[in-house]
Amino acid sequence: MDVEVVQGVAQQGNFGLIHLFWQAHIVVKIVMLGLVFASVWCWAIILEKYFAVGRAKKATERFEQQFWSGQSLEELYLTMGPRSSVGMATLFMAAMIYALGEHSWRMLATVPVLSAIALYAVFAVWLRVPLPKGIITFIE
Repeated sequence: MDVEVVQGVAQQGNFGLIHLFWQAHIVVKIVMLGLVFASVWCWAIILEKYFAVGRAKKATERFEQQFWSGQSLEELYLTMGPRSSVGMATLFMAAMIYALGEHSWRMLATVPVLSAIALYAVFAVWLRVPLPKGIITFIE
């Protein structure tokens, strides 16, 4: 800020945030607005993830109650329907599909393997994000 602006603000006693914002240079205003926008966006993501974890936790607890309720596994499988996207329920559904003979293990294993290959292609090849090596470091 210029010395005259600082002296003028000091004499008027206007050290409020809004007044200082309006006295700032246009670049400073743009940066401040960008930071406010980024902060709001981050908090929106944080809250959304917080509620998503809560929903997943409740869904998992509901599945556990149904699983340990004493009804037969076939009845549980039929009441859950063909598409369940909750962690333990998904694993249960895959095991029941195999147990009931609807698909082979090859079919059930193909989806995660192809998903892993697709994710590797997107992140490591297309986006060039270095991925953790894990067990592969012993192979090299």
